[in-house]
Amino acid sequence: MAETKINQFLGETAGKSMRADVYTADAVEQGYTIRYHIDDVFVKEETIVGHNMHYIADACNNWLAGIKVLNG
Repeated sequence: MAETKINQFLGETAGKSMRADVYTADAVEQGYTIRYHIDDVFVKEETIVGHNMHYIADACNNWLAGIKVLNG
């Protein structure tokens, strides 16, 4: 199964452009991969399995709002 970009979340924090791209997770049943970028520079990727798109959207929006912190 090929991964497909299905959504994008955009924001700005402290003058920096924030972007979270959501993909269907490659070879993961009912999972999603989120790729986080700041000023178009890749920061981190995480795969979330077992949750619906509402949960994924909340994760992206929480990161854009500064609530979700990316560790590692």
